[in-house]
Parts: sequence; C-alpha cells; structure tokens
Amino acid sequence: ISSHRFKKADLIFVTDGAAPLTNEFLDEFNKMKKEKQFNVMSVLLGESIDTTVKHFSDEVITASTFMEVGEKVFAV
Repeated sequence: ISSHRFKKADLIFVTDGAAPLTNEFLDEFNKMKKEKQFNVMSVLLGESIDTTVKHFSDEVITASTFMEVGEKVFAV
C-alpha cells in the first residue's frame, strides 16, 4: 500500500486477536491509512475479543457474525 501510487484501497485484516500491536505500529499504520485513504475491515476468529483492532479498523466483525447470516456455513 505504501509503495503504490493509487489510493482508496480496501484491506481485510484477519486475526485471532492473540498478538497485541504496539502504539508505535498503530500510530504509523493510522498515519498511512489517512494518507492513502484506505479502509480496513477486521475479522476476529475464535473466542478472543481483541479491542486493539478497533483502533485502526473501520469495521470489526467476529466469526460468530457469519453464523447470524442465514444457514450454518462456517464451523466456529
């Protein structure tokens, strides 16, 4: 994203929430996000509820959200 000349990308971040992010990373990532005007959707897998992704995501969904949309397609 940083080396590409285009803006307004979409990024999907998939995590189990087990690895925390440093403030330094969050600051730098959000700076790049603003400059490159990209959006981030984070998908949390498993039972961990990580609030770190809320600091850089435009939308956060959990694996259980998939189960709420119609038939059972994914095993959680």
